Amino acid sequence: AEVEAFLDEPLLAQRLRAKAARVAAAVRTKFWDEARGLMADNLAHTEFSEHGQCLALLTDTLTGAQGRRCFEQLLAAPDLKRTTIYFSFYLLETWRRFGRGDLIAERMSFWKDLVKQGLKTPVEMPGDTRSDCHAWGSHPLFHLHASVAGIRPDSPGFRTVRITPLPGKLPKLVVRTPHPDGFISLDLSFNGLKCSGSVELPTDITGVFVWDGKETPLKGGANVVNMGL
Repeated sequence: AEVEAFLDEPLLAQRLRAKAARVAAAVRTKFWDEARGLMADNLAHTEFSEHGQCLALLTDTLTGAQGRRCFEQLLAAPDLKRTTIYFSFYLLETWRRFGRGDLIAERMSFWKDLVKQGLKTPVEMPGDTRSDCHAWGSHPLFHLHASVAGIRPDSPGFRTVRITPLPGKLPKLVVRTPHPDGFISLDLSFNGLKCSGSVELPTDITGVFVWDGKETPLKGGANVVNMGL
C-alpha cells in the first residue's frame, strides 16, 4: 500500500489497506486469547509462540493497549515456543519497535559465543545444526546499524534518514553505515538520558535525529548532537 501510494495509485493503496484490515480483524477474532493476552498459534488456543506475537505486533494486527499487553506477555510468558536464529530477526525487530535496544544488545551474546566455539560464520540453529554458514544468521549486521544505532530510511530511495538510537547499556556508539550517496557516520556518547556527539550525512541528504521522544533536524554534512538531561 505504501509503494502504491508513493507511485500515485491511491485506489490500489486503499484496496490493499482495506484487505489488510479485514485480514487483521479475522486473525484477532480467531487467535487472540484474552485471558493470556497473547495470540495463539492454533484455533484451540493451546499453542503459543514468540513467532506469533512478533508477527501480530509488526503488522499492527495488535495495537494500542492490546499491543502493549501482548508485548509485555511476549517478554514474560514462560511457555512460548522460542525463536531460533533465523526468526529472531523478527524478534529483534519487535524489540526495536518497543524501544528495547537493551534486549537487542544482550541478544548479541549468542553470536559472540559462536566465535568462542571457533566458528567463522553464523549457524542455522542452536545445537546440532545442518548449516554452519547460514545467511539468515547474519542479521545482527542489520540490527546493529538499523536498530541499536537506529539508522533507517525515512523516505523512498533513502533520500531522507531517521536516526533513533537505542543503545541500552552501551555508553558509546561509533558507526559508519553505507548509503547510496556515501556513508552515514555516528559518534555518540550516552549518559543516562543525555545523548551527545556528532552525526554526518551525505551532502544532499537530510533527516531527523530522535532521542527520548524529541526530534531535531539533521542537515547534509556534519551535525552536532546534544540532547537530553
